[in-house]
Amino acid sequence: YAEVLRLDPDHPFAIPYLVPSFQAWLAGDVESAAAQLAAVLDRRLESLLPIGRMSALVHDSRLRLFVGDVPTAVLDLERALAELAPGASLSSWVRLELALLFRDTGDEGRFLSELAVGEREGRGRGRGHALLWRGLHAARSGDLRGVEDAAEAIRRIPFEESREFGYPTTRFTERVRRVFPVLLRAESLLAQGDAAQAHRLFQEAADGVPLHLDAPVPLATTSPRVHFAAREGIARACAALSDVEGALAAESWIVSRRVELFVTTPAGVGCWIAAVARRAGLRAVSGDHVGARRDAQ
Repeated sequence: YAEVLRLDPDHPFAIPYLVPSFQAWLAGDVESAAAQLAAVLDRRLESLLPIGRMSALVHDSRLRLFVGDVPTAVLDLERALAELAPGASLSSWVRLELALLFRDTGDEGRFLSELAVGEREGRGRGRGHALLWRGLHAARSGDLRGVEDAAEAIRRIPFEESREFGYPTTRFTERVRRVFPVLLRAESLLAQGDAAQAHRLFQEAADGVPLHLDAPVPLATTSPRVHFAAREGIARACAALSDVEGALAAESWIVSRRVELFVTTPAGVGCWIAAVARRAGLRAVSGDHVGARRDAQ
């Protein structure tokens, strides 16, 4: 990316300018990361293409959420949505991030309302992701009928052949058809107390969607977020089976994936924080009080 900027100092996409901020954040220097990101927004935002402005705002939202500035995180995502046409695939991607931000910060009403917009305006995979998260929420709320309704709605989505940035998206739509109902079934079984069968299906779902982005353009897929949802399910199923060691291993696996969670995954920051919090509880139960305090901090 340094070479990209050497060749084109006015590059119209955001990622080359954001890399130093990513590196500082991943190294634990949040203050420097925030300063570098603010400089991009102040000096470069208006010169970027709409997709570049959207990308910069999304990443600012993630860093803001990480430091607890929820109002600015929300405002960033709302500004990012304004850069995109309603119903566009990238609009669905940002809408999902906004919905999950509200979920992670406890605003159930806004979470569900944003999902409803995603269902109404989204097409194909965008609508499938909104339905998936509505179904997962229903399962955790004990609404098993709602889970089945969401799974059936996913099966009925007309996935027409489409292309994004010139690339076919067939493999992404196939994953929605195949994996999303499996993940919903796993959550339903866990809610009904069949943790062993749920664990098996959570693992099947994790195997069915890749962790690493395999889209030609990274924003074109939300598969990593679904992968982490399945991994969270594995951890919760292990805990339900009183397999504290297995649950700790699953949560630690999530916590260790900071690159994916902070940089490439919609609403990955909230996912990471939740995994650290759950691990704190598991460490306390296992007698590792030093580790539990460290996670709590």
